[in-house]
Amino acid sequence: MQMRFPWFTTCLFIIVFNLTTAEAVCHEADPHRILLLYSDNHLLPAISRFDQSIREVFQAELGSSLEFYNEFMDSERFPKPEDKTRWAEYLAQKYRETKVSIIVAVRGPALKFLMEYRERMGFHAPVIHAAVERTEVELYRSAPNLYGIPMDYELDKTIALALKLHPNAKRMISITGSSPLDQRWQGLVRLAAQNFTPQLEVEYWSEKPLEEVLELVKRLPDDSFILCAGILQDGKGHRYVPRMTVKRITEVSTAPLYTVYNAVMDTGAVGGCLAVIEDMAKYAAISGAQVLRGRPFTELSLPAIVPNKNILDYRQLRR
Repeated sequence: MQMRFPWFTTCLFIIVFNLTTAEAVCHEADPHRILLLYSDNHLLPAISRFDQSIREVFQAELGSSLEFYNEFMDSERFPKPEDKTRWAEYLAQKYRETKVSIIVAVRGPALKFLMEYRERMGFHAPVIHAAVERTEVELYRSAPNLYGIPMDYELDKTIALALKLHPNAKRMISITGSSPLDQRWQGLVRLAAQNFTPQLEVEYWSEKPLEEVLELVKRLPDDSFILCAGILQDGKGHRYVPRMTVKRITEVSTAPLYTVYNAVMDTGAVGGCLAVIEDMAKYAAISGAQVLRGRPFTELSLPAIVPNKNILDYRQLRR
């Protein structure tokens, strides 16, 4: 006598199908959510390069099950404490129902903001710092759930490289602007230049209008070179994209211009010992992927500091 249990077979199929479907849906419903918190305005070319690079490396490390969220503090134009308080309230409300897996703080202002407000905002995800100077990272050495590789501009190496390529140079012009970030640049240049004085005469142009700078660089003597990362805000309070100001300066300058970021190359700058945007993004993504995998950060064979690279545009050396 043959026994049949069609109802049993049908029920078993439904159960297996539902379990498989539920597992797939659960997998698709739980991507890694990566919040990229930028200190600056999203229109800066360096930000676009960093953002593209960090996304590519995260995807190469973790696959396609990722969701990226971008926030731009524009901290240079909104630096007041009340601005940060409003920003914290906005982010807390916006991400109240979104489980963020990891936060990447890009540059020092974003990292400082997170260290001060992340508990108030209800963010408990690990934080990866990127493009943050070593001296700034040291301030938060004991902070929990903070990872990343610091960077250093190594301006002394760029000055030394310029002197090697221009052995008759006796004068360096440091061109910055009047914004807080511009002034920080000038402070870094002053520290680095101490190693080269009194043999090297250094002039600091930081409060001049861009139009005046463009006139002055037309008459620089042959024994001069310029060190400039760009001008964010000039002496009249006019704001610029730094890369574009470097281009305008090199178009009329009689002296070669050295810089600090690879993002400023192809503007007429000679180069220098440069901080590489793509490398900073790469190490941040690798660090973040390791943390998201649940593996100890110390297992990674990463450098203690993001290495700079000597990058030169030899077309400019022949000018």
